[in-house]
Parts: sequence; C-alpha cells; structure tokens
Amino acid sequence: MPLSEPGWSVYLAVLGLSAFSLGGVVRVVAQASLQQALTPDRLLGRMSATARFVASGGVPLGGLLGGAFGLAFGASATLWIGAAGMTLSVLPTLRWWLTRADLRQV
Repeated sequence: MPLSEPGWSVYLAVLGLSAFSLGGVVRVVAQASLQQALTPDRLLGRMSATARFVASGGVPLGGLLGGAFGLAFGASATLWIGAAGMTLSVLPTLRWWLTRADLRQV
C-alpha cells in the first residue's frame, strides 16, 4: 500500500488488502475451531472471552500509535512501519513452531 500511487497500483493494493483480509478470516475460523476442539466444555466461555480480550486488546494502542506515527512521520512512512511490523510479527510464532518441531524429534 505505501507504494501505490494514482493509477493501476491502487487496484493492486486493494487486491492485496482483500487477500490479506481473507487470510484473517480463515485464521479466525481455524483458531476458533481449534480452541473449541481442545477446550473442555465447562471452560469454553472463559477461553472464548480471554481469546477475544487478548486478540482485540491491542487495537486501541495500535490506533494511538498509528496516529502518532502518522503525525510524526507522515502517512507513507507509517504504512511502511506497519508493513514491517506485520511482517516481523510472524517471528515469535515461527520460533515457537521450530522449538516444538525440535522437541518432537527427541
């Protein structure tokens, strides 16, 4: 999105954002299915509430940081910062996954 300018690149940015949103929907459905399959019935309500709180608890902070970055650095730089942050956010999950794979081989 930070690379898009008036013209065809806007359509490409819209297509990419749509694919990203679809991936988010697939992740939420898979996460909820896994949580419900692994959680005992008596704890489903607590688990669901906790998962929603953790998942959406950072939204207000992200909004404040996005606004502050936009004011300080401009819209394009803020979009680059957001893209970098979203890209790097996979690293803790990847590290966890690799650690689990090592444990399974032992």
